[in-house]
Amino acid sequence: MPLNDMQIRRAKSEVKSYTIGDTLGLSLLIEPNGSKSWRFRYRFVELPLLKRTRLINS
Repeated sequence: MPLNDMQIRRAKSEVKSYTIGDTLGLSLLIEPNGSKSWRFRYRFVELPLLKRTRLINS
């Protein structure tokens, strides 16, 4: 199920890092310090790769 804006804003930090799955390899990583990063898992010639983009809090 796709994440919506409210779910992303309400995601709070915990003692350990955790992810909330979106769709087709996209997930949101929430770190203990409160930072949030989008992660995208994909395969390139059968090698699993992970791209990560950090969100900038405003």
